[in-house]
Amino acid sequence: MTTRKTTLIEVHDILAARVTCGRCKAVLSVPISRDGRFSTLYSCPNCDAPWLSVPGGPSVAPEVQKCVDGIKRLVDQLKNWNVVLEGRNSEPFSLTFEISDPASDAKS
Repeated sequence: MTTRKTTLIEVHDILAARVTCGRCKAVLSVPISRDGRFSTLYSCPNCDAPWLSVPGGPSVAPEVQKCVDGIKRLVDQLKNWNVVLEGRNSEPFSLTFEISDPASDAKS
């Protein structure tokens, strides 16, 4: 018999974006529900290792900010859409994302 464990999350279950420094292992968690400014996370506040941008070089900060803003918009839009569906005597739905199994990732 083959079994497979599937790990799913709903978009409204995403609480924060977390950055872990590859150099010093410091962790910074920025709540999604607040107006977190990911564009300011250019480097680690503990050891100054580059995070979202390279000094004098490229940056991924705008894309990270767009992603986080998109998650917030999607949560709001899905809530509103389910209200629309209920108003039309339709059943609301749940949108989930399949993610890698944290237990399997820890083993590899």
